[in-house]
Formats: sequence, C-alpha cells, structure tokens
Amino acid sequence: MIIGHSAIMTRYIELPKITRRSTLMGCSAQGGAVGLREELVSAVQTRLQRVAAGDQSAVLDADALTDAQRLASILNEGDTDTRHMLGRLYLHRFQALTYGEGRPELDAAADMFAPCFIAGVDGLPETLLPILARRAIPIAFDRLRQAAVTVQAIVNALRTAT
Repeated sequence: MIIGHSAIMTRYIELPKITRRSTLMGCSAQGGAVGLREELVSAVQTRLQRVAAGDQSAVLDADALTDAQRLASILNEGDTDTRHMLGRLYLHRFQALTYGEGRPELDAAADMFAPCFIAGVDGLPETLLPILARRAIPIAFDRLRQAAVTVQAIVNALRTAT
C-alpha cells in the first residue's frame, strides 16, 4: 500500500526538538566524530527550524542531503533521537518534492523512523505507522530468533552444570 503524498503532507506535525544530550549519546565509540556529529546535528536542527518557520527550501538544497547522509553514516544503532530528527528531515524533503521525485526520501524517512518505532519512541508520523510496522516485522522475527538461541544456550549450560 502506498500512502498518498498529500495525506502525509497534511497530517505531519512538527515534532519535539532534540536535546543536545540525546544527540551525543554513544559518541565515545566514534572517537573523533563527536565534533563532526555536533556540527551535523546542529546543521540538521537549523534546517528543521527553518522548515518550521515556513522555509521548505532549507531541506531541498544539496547540502541538506549531504549533511543527512553524513550524519546517518555515523549513527549508533540505538541513537533513536538522531534517527528521529533525520526521519523528520527526509519526510520534509518528501513533502517538498513531487511524489515521483520524493519516493527515495520517503524510503529514507521510513528507514530512519523504523528503529524508533521498534524502540517505542513516541511522536512518529501517524501516516507512516503502517509502513513502519511492516518494516519492523523482519527485525522482530530476527530478535525473537536471537532470543530463542540465547535461551537454548542457557538451558544447555544449566543441563551440563547439573
């Protein structure tokens, strides 16, 4: 099922601002990427603020896409705050483009929002929930399989210990 472009445009509401603390979670594993991460997070937040003020061009220039891609490339798996922010940027790009041009942005937004959905993060765009639920199914099955393997290993260890 493809969600209509206009339905996503009219139902998406500006989401809460990401805090500085939450954007820096997990940066120690990236070493020197903290400065780059702060710079990219700040650039994306500024673009989102401009969009909130009515300037759609803030997410359409080449630098907006480059910044988003660079930030996405240094994300940690559990960094749902930054994924949420990037999902918003990609969704705004989708809204500002025609449907055919914006399809990659819709996919990128869903890719960013999916881990947020799985983690139970609030404030996701309601119109994307069916897409996010479908994307969560294989991830949930994989996590269930991993849990089953872990449980079986524990059971085997307990059997051999007794």
